This record gives sequence, C-alpha cells and structure tokens, in this order.
Amino acid sequence: MAVRTPPPLSLRHAQGEVFNSDVRFRVLVAGRRFGKSYLACIELLRGAIAAPGETFFYCAPTYRMAKDIAWKVMKRIVPAAWIKSKNETDLKLELVNGSTIELKGTENAMALRGRSLSGVVLDEAAFMDAAVWFEVIRPALADKQGWALFISTPDGTASWFYELWQYCITGDTNWKR
Repeated sequence: MAVRTPPPLSLRHAQGEVFNSDVRFRVLVAGRRFGKSYLACIELLRGAIAAPGETFFYCAPTYRMAKDIAWKVMKRIVPAAWIKSKNETDLKLELVNGSTIELKGTENAMALRGRSLSGVVLDEAAFMDAAVWFEVIRPALADKQGWALFISTPDGTASWFYELWQYCITGDTNWKR
C-alpha cells in the first residue's frame, strides 16, 4: 500500500492575514469560496501541534455539516505519520503527541459540556445558537486560556455573531476581526 503524502499547506493572502494574527479571539466574515473551512483545519492542526496532549474542537451548526465541510480536509492535511488513531464515527483524530482534534455539531450543545479546550473553530457561527458560545464553549476555554476562531458567511445584523463582529472594534486587544 502506498504511503499517503499530504499536500503542501498553502494559504492565500487574506487567509494568511487571519492565520498570522496572534490575538486570542478572531472573527472572520467572508463569502463562499474564501477558504474559511480549509483555514479552520490548518488552524486546528497548528494548535494541536503546538500544544501536546490538548483538545481542540471544530464546531459546525450540525454534526452532518462538520463531517461534510471539514472531515475530508482534516484527514487530507494531517500527515499519516502524525496520526495515532482516527475515529470515523466520532470524527476524531488523535495525534502522536497526544493532542486530539474533534469535529462537533452544535445542535445538541449539552453534549459539548464538561470539556476543557485549548482551541476551537466555530464554522458558520452566525447560524449557531448564541448559547453555544456564551454558555458552553467560552467556559471550556477559560481554564487553559484557549483561543477561538469564529468564521461564517454573513447572516444579517440581528444576531449574536454580528454583535461579536461589532465588539471587535471596541479596542479589546483580545479580539480582532
């Protein structure tokens, strides 16, 4: 059986601006074909490499969306030699350094509780319930001072995601859009 060689990782200029930002919380609003989900997978891989033994989540509005959007990308970009185990049912990669990357749907926010996270990507965040962030994910990041990347296509101005977008201009140095 041939050994799978992952493709070289590359980002376009705008993706690189997000990737190179070192603020704790980043909010990205971009249209279709920007490469938001690809960027998300690279961010999670970077986090998992940098923090051995830690847990990272990729969250989408539904479990099915998480699988459809990011699972193939994640499996493609992570070199096989770095993977200790892969669970296709739970959409979970455990790396040889002990870190895990788990793909989750947020339709059942209660199932996400009780975890301590070092980083999270909320993909299509504008289409998630605000409680997912404020009541579940934000507290899960607190003890490790974990980071979050919120990415989404726009969904108007009457949502918690739009409020986060606006909050980024208040001068809080932990937030950037």
